[in-house]
Amino acid sequence: MAGAARIEHRGGPAGRRAVLAGHGLDVWEVVETLRNAGNHVGRTARYHDIPEQAVLAAIAFERAHPGEIAGRIRAERELAARAHARWRETAAPS
Repeated sequence: MAGAARIEHRGGPAGRRAVLAGHGLDVWEVVETLRNAGNHVGRTARYHDIPEQAVLAAIAFERAHPGEIAGRIRAERELAARAHARWRETAAPS
């Protein structure tokens, strides 16, 4: 189908990750937004300024590779929690 959203894999400091080709978004980011938006595809697409077809591609990838996406979401949450804890330590009044 012409214009169908594609998933690619890219490497980086955080390791290999699934991304939406041509959009610069990781699949886990789209899935996390989708969950926070009550699984509303249109709202998720508008938030990321991507076509609904790209959100559907992220959903399909997550369904095919649930462990990969769940693991990435978990790792990103842990990273954010550690960064927040470090920030609180440095931002605390002396």
